Amino acid sequence: MDTAPELPRKQSFLWGVALAWIPFLLFFGIMFRGAFRGMSETKATGVGVVYGSLAEALVLFGAVSLLGVTIAAAVMLVRSFTAGRLGRNLLISVSLACCALTILFLAILFWSALRVHQ
Repeated sequence: MDTAPELPRKQSFLWGVALAWIPFLLFFGIMFRGAFRGMSETKATGVGVVYGSLAEALVLFGAVSLLGVTIAAAVMLVRSFTAGRLGRNLLISVSLACCALTILFLAILFWSALRVHQ
């Protein structure tokens, strides 16, 4: 029995499980850490602390997700350059410039957030 066709399915399954669980665990880990930190710092409990940590987790998770998607898009675009296809290569170059600007914006965002928390 040949198991070669089963390998892509297994890899797809493993990638699917990883991509489903890792963001879930990271997001809730950030949210609960923020909630407990907020409770201990302000000696307050209630919905306000949970909403504040939820907002913090969503912003951080969104920024990290945006960075990951942008880097993945840039890698795919670089791999798709082809000789002799001027229009396509021009669109790829403009798209890579958009990726670079997004990464620059996120770098400035992370840098300013680190400066505020120091």
